[in-house]
Amino acid sequence: MRPLYNYTKYVMTTQVNPASLLDATIEEPISPALEVFHIDTGCPSIFPPPTVHDHSAIFPFHRHVRSLIPKESLASLKDASLTGSLVITTDGSYDPVTTQASYSWIFDGPHQLAKASSSITSQNRNAYRAELHGILAALVTISWMEEIHPVEVGLAIFYSDCQKALERGLHKGPIGVKDATQDEYDLILAIRHIHTTLKTSLTPCWTPGHPTKADPRGEQVKNAKAHALAVSRLHSTQEMAHKDSYIESPIISVLHRSSIIMRGLP
Repeated sequence: MRPLYNYTKYVMTTQVNPASLLDATIEEPISPALEVFHIDTGCPSIFPPPTVHDHSAIFPFHRHVRSLIPKESLASLKDASLTGSLVITTDGSYDPVTTQASYSWIFDGPHQLAKASSSITSQNRNAYRAELHGILAALVTISWMEEIHPVEVGLAIFYSDCQKALERGLHKGPIGVKDATQDEYDLILAIRHIHTTLKTSLTPCWTPGHPTKADPRGEQVKNAKAHALAVSRLHSTQEMAHKDSYIESPIISVLHRSSIIMRGLP
């Protein structure tokens, strides 16, 4: 058995059979300086995420997202969410030749409120993972907005051209071990967790992607700006200040009544 390390744990508890609960846990090594915490998204009121006062103690991906969105734009995001006019669009881009991947997220209201893009800097890169990064980055931004400008109820429409990412990421139903051990479920579990903490209600909407002048569906494309931003970032030589991938090599553990019965699953 491999030794136990200092892990931050993201836990999703299935609720299909209360007599036999299974936890699908994503683990990631963290800095010894950070406090280990346990999040059960099945019962967020019992295990609430810690209140973070030290900016340096924020999870690296969250810190990276915050560095790309102007803090002063968060008030406008709140106002748009309160009036139901907030529109979020995300996209991911991947080049199979260079194996580079990028993602973008944009907030619109009465006018464009904020936008950002980034690159996946780990070796774990593919088109689906890029789409999920965009969705997660948008949710991290909304979470930050609610932290700075608390809201009781907010509304937003969430557009993506990846239906699978929308359905798996923003679905609120239970998740089983079979799902949790599939590719990219480290990101999906993270998306599901942060989604349960939001006061802003998201309405997921699929939109046709990859707009072209010859595409007769051009009027239906809702994430054209996000697509252009992600592609632009894909071909950019901009250097990143630090690694912004979510988890380099996710590891899955299966728990029964809080006891580990299986661990080390890739």
